[in-house]
Amino acid sequence: MRQIATILVTFASVVGCNRDKPAEQPLTPASGTTDASERTSESIASARCDRAQRCNQIGPAQKYSDRGHCMNVMRADARQMLGQCPRGVDEPDVRECLTEISNQDCSNVVDDLEERIACRSDDLCLN
Repeated sequence: MRQIATILVTFASVVGCNRDKPAEQPLTPASGTTDASERTSESIASARCDRAQRCNQIGPAQKYSDRGHCMNVMRADARQMLGQCPRGVDEPDVRECLTEISNQDCSNVVDDLEERIACRSDDLCLN
């Protein structure tokens, strides 16, 4: 009986010591610009691939073999563009860019140019 009591006391003291140790907090970037740029890249890529789907540019023998291929290409393009935004992105300008993409007609080259103008990094980046 004495051995069981000794074991229980030892166990309680070990568990008790670990109880006071604070949980480690996950590391986060000093600013939220990385997360905002990543979310914006994803939004722009998704909007562009939605348009590509609407315009029959996704599928076998098309510009993009599938939605995943489109997203990879568009994400890389958006990340490269937004990588020039060290202070983050201007949310109202991002919304304008996304609207331009969603309003694009499939047959009009001018619409593509307008989307490119609305979605330029010098327009989307915070000054």
